[in-house]
Amino acid sequence: MYSVHGACLDIQGKGHCILGGSGAGKTTHTYGLRLNPKVRVVSDDLFYASVYNHDILAYGSEKNFYINADPADIWSDFSRLIKKAVFDDKGRAVVDRRWVIGKGRILPRTTLKTVIFLRRDKDDKELFRELSPERALEILEENGYFHPHLLIKNEFKRKLRSGFFQKPSGEGQGLRDQYHRNP
Repeated sequence: MYSVHGACLDIQGKGHCILGGSGAGKTTHTYGLRLNPKVRVVSDDLFYASVYNHDILAYGSEKNFYINADPADIWSDFSRLIKKAVFDDKGRAVVDRRWVIGKGRILPRTTLKTVIFLRRDKDDKELFRELSPERALEILEENGYFHPHLLIKNEFKRKLRSGFFQKPSGEGQGLRDQYHRNP
């Protein structure tokens, strides 16, 4: 089982994870996507994933969302959460995900089918690009798997983590064939 720093959503029975560095917009996108009644949320910040037969299962890890006030600039109904939240000196708050998503819209797990990378780059005019599995793995490795909480960073652990992102899954080569990057 691997911990993955990112959001995990289920859209009509298919899991999609959103990875990116801090401030890339994972929570903002998750909050916006939750407006679609076909979307259910597994996690917005950290989830666990494991290979089971030919599938990669993603499990929610927490009962809270980690937010800042920025999404209220985009999603006006987010402001109701801002009023309930208690923010720290860095402008971050923890809120019950049922406040954000609503009852019945949270799933304990899903089967991952798509990986999306987010990044903010106002100079890059290309909004979406599909990545080769090799390039996606390079981006993951270059960015510490977008996981700021990894405690052990050595060659052995790097091989384990990289191997996980290359595990076979179903008909294709697994998540390594399902990367997308949205600048």
